[in-house]
Amino acid sequence: MKIHYQPIYTLLICYALFRVFLFILIPHNGYIPNNDGLDYYNLAHQTLFSSAFWCGSRSFILPLLIKLCFYQIPLVFAVQLLLSILAWCFALWVSCQLSNESHRWFSILMIFLLGVQPYLLVWDGKILTESLSISSTIVFLSALLWCFTHGFSRQMAMIAG
Repeated sequence: MKIHYQPIYTLLICYALFRVFLFILIPHNGYIPNNDGLDYYNLAHQTLFSSAFWCGSRSFILPLLIKLCFYQIPLVFAVQLLLSILAWCFALWVSCQLSNESHRWFSILMIFLLGVQPYLLVWDGKILTESLSISSTIVFLSALLWCFTHGFSRQMAMIAG
């Protein structure tokens, strides 16, 4: 089996490593959650069949992640960082798929610069929902762009009408 080299994979790997490097540089007070983070951590101790877990005053996504990480705070931080890196790499990959050369390079540059902003990176080191919210928003917008650029809107229009 022959592997075809594509520069996009090198770009994605370099970007992911750069994000990890920047995350290490940004101070994040160790792995100590603040008061809101402790609320999420306490909510994670509710059973999955509890209405307080699913319908409480806090979103269930972060407590579910804490449960899946076996209540290990460093692992929660690592998973948040990994999800963030995957989301921004997906956005970068979608940008590389654009057919217009000028749009492609502008989009790659903007995603690269936006994704390494300290204000966004700092959320990956906190037990709060912002990191997961930003990552899911980036994935949603990237998927939407991919659908629009690959004829999804025309296919949906034909189905709808």
